[in-house]
Amino acid sequence: MWWDIDSGIKDSRPSDGEERDFRNQRVLVGTALVLTLSLLLASTAPPLVAAASLHGMLFYAALAAMVMAVLRRESFSAEHLTGWDQSLMLILASLAAGFLVDPQAVRTFTEGARGAGG
Repeated sequence: MWWDIDSGIKDSRPSDGEERDFRNQRVLVGTALVLTLSLLLASTAPPLVAAASLHGMLFYAALAAMVMAVLRRESFSAEHLTGWDQSLMLILASLAAGFLVDPQAVRTFTEGARGAGG
């Protein structure tokens, strides 16, 4: 009937699937934001050390995600994505960036920076 205002309103509590999807989306969006910010900051570095700086930033972001997962007491075997999964994604991205690092170019850059500064 038209005066029954609750008839069209569903239960406000999300279902298990909706909750899992929300948590997965939160972790994936957070990981994408960290990757984007790291790429943005690494692009401001000199070209010779951009990959090395990206590698370092992603590594420390992965460590931060691990610390947050420990503080939240998140389970390794949860049905949804957790901080542990985010940390794994970031460490894999860090390793991928590490493969792009040219150690000789970084060494040359740091020696040149030392010579110019001292």
